[in-house]
Amino acid sequence: MNQPLFSIVIPTRERHLTLPYTMESVLNQSYQNFELIIMDNFSSEETYEVVHQFTDERIKYFRATERLSISENWELGLSYTTGEYVFVLGDDDALMPDGLELASKLISEYNVDIVSWWRYSYGWPNAIVPWVRNRLQLNLLSHAKFWNSKEMLKQFYNYQLSHEFLPMVYNSFVHRKIIDRIKSIYGKYFMSSTMSAAPDVYSGLVNAYFTDSYLYSFRSISIIGSSGYSLGASVCYQSFKSEPLKDVLKDDKEDYILKVHPTLVPTTNQEIGFAHVQLRTKELFFPSDTEFEVNIENLLNFVIQQINRDPGTYEITLKDIEALAQKHGISVAKLNIPDKLTNLNIDVEGYQGLVFSSEGTPRQLIINCEQVGISNVAQAVKLAQGILPRIESIIVPTTHVNNFTKEEELELKYQKYQEKEQPGSRVLVDGVFFQLYKTGIARVWKSLLEQWANTKFAEHILVLDRANTAPKINGINYRTIHAYDYNNTEGDRQILQQICDEEGAELFISSYYTTPITTPSVFMAYDMIPEVLGGNLNEPMWREKHNGIQHASAFIAISQNTAKDLSTFFPDIPLESITVAHCGVDSLFCPASEVEINAFKYKYGINKPYFLLSGLGGYKNAILFFKAFAQLSNKDNFDIVVTGAGSQLPSEWRQYTAGCTFHALQLSDEELRLAYAGAVALVYPSQYEGFGMPVIEAMACGSPVITTPNASLPEAGGDAVIYVKDDDIEAMVDALCEVQKPSCRNLLINAGLEQAKHFSWIKMAEIVKIALIKASFLDLNLKETNIIIFPDWSTDKEKLGLELMDVIQLIASHPNHNQITLLIDINGIAQEEADLFLQSIAMNLMMKEEIDITEKLTISLLSDLTDSQWQSLIPCINGRFVLEHENQQIVADGQVQQIPLYSLENL
Repeated sequence: MNQPLFSIVIPTRERHLTLPYTMESVLNQSYQNFELIIMDNFSSEETYEVVHQFTDERIKYFRATERLSISENWELGLSYTTGEYVFVLGDDDALMPDGLELASKLISEYNVDIVSWWRYSYGWPNAIVPWVRNRLQLNLLSHAKFWNSKEMLKQFYNYQLSHEFLPMVYNSFVHRKIIDRIKSIYGKYFMSSTMSAAPDVYSGLVNAYFTDSYLYSFRSISIIGSSGYSLGASVCYQSFKSEPLKDVLKDDKEDYILKVHPTLVPTTNQEIGFAHVQLRTKELFFPSDTEFEVNIENLLNFVIQQINRDPGTYEITLKDIEALAQKHGISVAKLNIPDKLTNLNIDVEGYQGLVFSSEGTPRQLIINCEQVGISNVAQAVKLAQGILPRIESIIVPTTHVNNFTKEEELELKYQKYQEKEQPGSRVLVDGVFFQLYKTGIARVWKSLLEQWANTKFAEHILVLDRANTAPKINGINYRTIHAYDYNNTEGDRQILQQICDEEGAELFISSYYTTPITTPSVFMAYDMIPEVLGGNLNEPMWREKHNGIQHASAFIAISQNTAKDLSTFFPDIPLESITVAHCGVDSLFCPASEVEINAFKYKYGINKPYFLLSGLGGYKNAILFFKAFAQLSNKDNFDIVVTGAGSQLPSEWRQYTAGCTFHALQLSDEELRLAYAGAVALVYPSQYEGFGMPVIEAMACGSPVITTPNASLPEAGGDAVIYVKDDDIEAMVDALCEVQKPSCRNLLINAGLEQAKHFSWIKMAEIVKIALIKASFLDLNLKETNIIIFPDWSTDKEKLGLELMDVIQLIASHPNHNQITLLIDINGIAQEEADLFLQSIAMNLMMKEEIDITEKLTISLLSDLTDSQWQSLIPCINGRFVLEHENQQIVADGQVQQIPLYSLENL
């Protein structure tokens, strides 16, 4: 996985009481490749002293030579960064302990220029707003989505979207190329203070305008802190505490209020301030783009919605509304302005507990940090980390969002979002090999599809038919797509990803090395010929092969030897992780009658007994046969038949065939069966094979086989063939003589027929099917030991909670807990409720038993598996814990009863 260098900039001004905790949260990251820029805005000595308490060499401290505006200080800090991705962190905020690890994971897996996130919030004990003091507010969603940048920007201009959903540098890692592009237009990244008093919001506007899409995670990467020094809280609640706002305005070299956009009115109101940013940004970067306009009437309604946020500034805000309406000829009487709230108790203690949506779904969890001894943001992120799901459970649907439903727009307006159910999973099979070649790999895939046809598994398969070249098999679904072109591989990847998105694909497998961009893929390894034999790996075919290997999340090989070679050349792929699925042999290949053989020989003018070869080129090493054949005393009694591509006899080899006839044939499968059956022997002296299909086909047809002990050939031939070294001419001469003896021939024929029975397309199709289904279980994080439980979610929650706590505590305390995954069936309960229920158990264990299960245990949730998914998952499950409160309907199922029973005592 690529590990980009992250630049975290902390602009700071007289915040030495909160800054060390913010720095601590960065330095405690599980991901190490970052630089931390402290941009001190001409603070007193205390800031310098706080920073230099830390000795980490990744910290870079810079101090302005005079007091700067916020935008100027951010710009100066940005100039010192060297990382690939940049993020600005507030000096009373914090990074989640796994924040950089999650950012790196999302960037690497989805190749995005911007990763943004919904920020959890923490109220410091001295927060300006009393009811947020000592409160940690967590979003309970754990998914991420691709969003269309322009669509989100348009919704923000239309007052349908909170700025928290924009890709701001304050809630995003932004690729440097985007920053450089904006600087190339404007000369710098951030506007001057008079152009934009909110550099965070401004950055969200320009980042959105200059990108097509961004990835937005509802599992947070940072927490926004609200302390007694917070500018945002001071702006929104000026009657509570206005000093932070006054200090910032005092630092500006020009009076921002007097420089407000002429369309607006001078004010410190946040909503009108955002409109100022919108207007200035539009004028500078997209003045003629009519999609992004500030409608004054919509702006007035937006301000009115917030008029009672701080009742102490009601009259001031009302005057702003009246002045702005008058300026644009809008009747105030037509505006629905609510009366001033007079009963607001600002000393009320903040809420703690769950926050539910209107549908009753748990959406947020608010924790009273004072009760658990937490008093700073560095402790708050550790608590959040212990409660929330691991980063491995982040779900990223690959469908880009272009439009929102009315329900989603309403959710976004109120800064909430409901995760939507995704369509059923599908495996996409790229039939590209059928377009490129008609050789053995085509036989493999045609046979697999024939076995899957008319089974339940076929319902989950969609074959991508390149330019209508794939064989049409009843029961298999197809989608005809463009032809493959090695000169446009990048474009092909993009189109494949689009198709994966459109079809709701959960998994992708190619018949020959193609890949999408983000959809997980399984790599099918046929051989490692260019790697073992020193081929030119810069050729497009092999370059794409290596790209396919790097992209894959699971691997299948058609022989043990191919699996071994794959692991040897790519050491990051453990040999034991590769599924081996030997090729089969079609029932078509069987012994033929003498009448059939004679008819075949007559058709092709073969008048003598013949030795059969499959291909002449390169590693097929046919020269060994020809040199040995030339030494046979009775060679004139035989013909030579060669099938397949590259079967023309080189002129320099004709010296070896003097006195006999050479036949180069292109045969159908039906004729190939007769060629095998009528041969004295199949001679297959290959230097390397991924499997060796001609060997098992020949044996199935009753032909003796002479081959080499190289690579996978012993797996195919077993003890039923004659082996000679690939450079031993004398041994080949002996084998050619030996195979003419009736006793040897009969022995080889009978042994070969038995050996061929070991290979079946039915068996291969089942192994590949299970491997594909297992690949769709990657998010379950299966380990060496996998235990499953089936709780009865209708049981009293307190009783069930105590029982599950016992199970989880037992496994978390086990000496081999790192090798155990606990699978919990959640049929009968919504996933959000199950997540919340388990989070409460995790919190209780952390508080009462000091057990952090996020470090000690992997828990994965199961629901609504198909029969075929259960069939493939059950062999991976070591045992089932029997619960007192168990879902009896599910455990009575025949498949579930195959799982061995465990008790808590005998784990």
